[in-house]
Amino acid sequence: MRLVTLDTGSKANGYILTNGSEALIIEAGVKAIEAKKALGFRTSIIQGCIISHSHADHSRYGVDYARAGIDVFAPVDVFKIPHNRNRPVMPHKKYKAGGFTFMPFDVPHDVVTYGYIIEHQDCGKVLFMTDTYLCEYKLPKVDHLLIEANYDYNILDHCIEEGDTHPAMKDRLMTSHMEIGTTITYCTELKPRTVVLIHLSDGHSNEEDFIDRVTGATGAKVVAAKKGLEIYLDEL
Repeated sequence: MRLVTLDTGSKANGYILTNGSEALIIEAGVKAIEAKKALGFRTSIIQGCIISHSHADHSRYGVDYARAGIDVFAPVDVFKIPHNRNRPVMPHKKYKAGGFTFMPFDVPHDVVTYGYIIEHQDCGKVLFMTDTYLCEYKLPKVDHLLIEANYDYNILDHCIEEGDTHPAMKDRLMTSHMEIGTTITYCTELKPRTVVLIHLSDGHSNEEDFIDRVTGATGAKVVAAKKGLEIYLDEL
């Protein structure tokens, strides 16, 4: 199974899981045309698009995907414009899109937000979790983990001391985004073979250090997502 990162971070988010004959889009923060390009314009292989929450960097182009004939699965508040391809989802229920099955689970953020447990015979179990600071459920062990590693407390405090970051930002981050220490805890508990770190903050993270720390704690293959990155999950 190939993972394509269309974009990641505070401006736009979009990922694709594809085995070449089927594809699942994760997040709609990037125009549908970019997903089509990444798949060689084989739109017919796209089985659906799943969205975590209503913030624009994750959902801005949801209607774009629906108008392209793609089923869009998301929390109900994402759907600002009615469309017959809108598929509202509820936590802890299983859904199917082609050979992909997935189950949303709710996580704390400042709007309704879901993580997803995704399964396919060609990749096993993939967990996707972003824009939250914790998960209140005991999660299953997974084969691959796409997880937010947004910031580091020490870097954030230094930026506040230097005047580069407003102090109020700390309170918001601590209750809406995942700190690297929490990320490492989940990586250790879930025992994935592959970890893809997503949604790193431009100013409050250190990609190289984050990769080293997660690798040291888990022994997994670890990579940080960035725009244009393409990897085969079982070949890292």
